[in-house]
Amino acid sequence: MIEIPRVCPQPDLHECVDVLLQFPLTQQALAQEKQREMFEELLDGSLMLLDVCTTAKYALLQTKEYTKELQSILHGRRGAEGLANEFRKYLTSRKVVRTR
Repeated sequence: MIEIPRVCPQPDLHECVDVLLQFPLTQQALAQEKQREMFEELLDGSLMLLDVCTTAKYALLQTKEYTKELQSILHGRRGAEGLANEFRKYLTSRKVVRTR
């Protein structure tokens, strides 16, 4: 069992807490807790940024894929029906990206 030294001879709680807060170990513990909180905030922000980048990458890859398909249709002989189908797929993909 850890023995806790008697900090204050009088029973004034406010004074006892003030004295306790002045101890070096208490100061260290409070500083470490603040650093941990700051680190967790930084980590959360980094994960959010990673999610945004992943979504942007997915959107760019989809756009590139559909652009190539549209170019292929324009240069090929699939006609207006093929172009309309590909354009619908492209618009659908944009809606999917917006909902993410």
